[in-house]
Order: sequence, then structure tokens, then C-alpha cells
Amino acid sequence: MWYVLEGLDRTGKSSVSEYYATKGFEIVHLSAPNKKYSVSGYVGPSYLDEMVDLLMSKDGQDVVWDRSWYGEMIWPHVYGREPQLSEDDLEVIREFEERNQTAHILMIDPNVEAHWKRCVDNKEPMNRVQFEKARQLYSKMAHTYNFAVTSLPQFLEHTPDATTTKNPPVVTTTPPSNPNPPSSVSVKAVVDSPGKPKITPEQEKLERANAINSILKLKRIFKQEMWPYNELETGVRHYLNDQLGDLLGLQKQAQSLTKEDIQIVKEFVKRLKDKQGVK
Repeated sequence: MWYVLEGLDRTGKSSVSEYYATKGFEIVHLSAPNKKYSVSGYVGPSYLDEMVDLLMSKDGQDVVWDRSWYGEMIWPHVYGREPQLSEDDLEVIREFEERNQTAHILMIDPNVEAHWKRCVDNKEPMNRVQFEKARQLYSKMAHTYNFAVTSLPQFLEHTPDATTTKNPPVVTTTPPSNPNPPSSVSVKAVVDSPGKPKITPEQEKLERANAINSILKLKRIFKQEMWPYNELETGVRHYLNDQLGDLLGLQKQAQSLTKEDIQIVKEFVKRLKDKQGVK
């Protein structure tokens, strides 16, 4: 399984990464693309080529990506440089995400002024305009690519055995006033399920999260491709994503797809695969 952590500096990504490291996950930190790709006359492997090689080396492993390829949807627009990945390139990478049951997490601090002060105090390389633009772009990215959104205090609150790193970011914020309601299935009903082994609450959450991910990674839950099943497919996937967010203590971005949206996405994916020669 993979976790993709994104967000501005000083939002708690490293603390969350360290928590998953205690669960046996490898942490891979990605920095900005090498400047060699922008040098005139460069003829070596592209950023996408080298990224695919890296992803292939981690295929099937438990990995936390502390920053990721999604940064190319953000930082080129903040700093005014040429992006090294297109949206089509990103779809190639998302094939690896699908195979590895990837959960996407955007770390935020709703207290904008406190967050900006931490960035200034730590001499992060951006001005206030760039900071605000990055926040807006991350919000758009979360909506577009179905990232769950959480703050460090929220994550720690929902993860009792989590501890911060030796030098954790100081996050001064409070949870949103209208968090997602809890699942309608009671904890006692889950614990008392017939045939369920006696496991710790943390093991239970991990097992349930893995079970949900095993379903979400399927190309289709319902094999029939008629309009009633398409609507059910969308509804079930939204429900399971919400359940996964509850298990991880994350706040999901509200989204809904119409039947027309679903058809457009299907046609786009088909054309993309045809273009790339994917069966």
C-alpha cells in the first residue's frame, strides 16, 4: 500500500510520515525535479522516465511518499517554471497508484496566519503571494484528484498511538467546526462481528482500510455497464472513500459526479490508453 502526502511546508507531513514508518512503511521524500531537465539541449531520460523507474522499484511495497509527483501540478505555477509532468503523464503514474492501493492525503493548517508565520520563521523560500497561490492550487488539486484533507492535530486525535517526531512542526489550529459525521456502523457492532479475531483497535482500522482499498483498486465493482450500475458504482465508491477517510481520521473533500461526468471520464481514459497502447 502507498500513502501520498502533499501540502505546504510546516503542515506536519514529516510527523505523519514518521508515524507510518513505525508501522513498517518506507519513507521516500521527493524534492523538486533536477534542473538538468530544463537545460537547453538535454537529451537524457525525461523526468517521467526516471519517475517511472522509481515507481517500478517500489511497486508492491509499503511506501509513504513525503511529497510527490503532484507537486508538478503546484510549484511550477507558483515559481513560474516549466512543469516536468503533464496531466497525461500524471495519468500514467496513477496506474501505479491504482496497483498499490494508494491513499492520498493533503496536510493543511486552517490557521493561515499562524502557518505563514512558521514559514517566515523557518525561512521557507516563498513570499506571501506565492504562499497564498500554493494554498489555492493545493485546494484545487485535492478536489480534482480526490485527496483526503486533514491537519496534524486532527490526525493525532484520530490516531491514539501516533507520536510526533523529535522536532515536530508547531501547528496551532483547531479542527473545522463541521467535521464529517461518524460512520453509522457502531464500533461495538464491528468488534462483535461473528468470526472476527481479537485484534487491537489499530489493527482493526488497518485491516478495514486494506479491505476497502482492495475493493477500490478494482477497475469496476459491478461488471455490468448499464446506467443503473454506473450510478451504483459511483455511489459505492464515494461511500467507501468516506469510510476510508473515517478510518484514517481524514476530512474528505465533498465531490459528486453526474452520469455525464462519468461518461466523459471513461472516454478520456479510453483515449489515453489507446494513445499509449495500453490494453
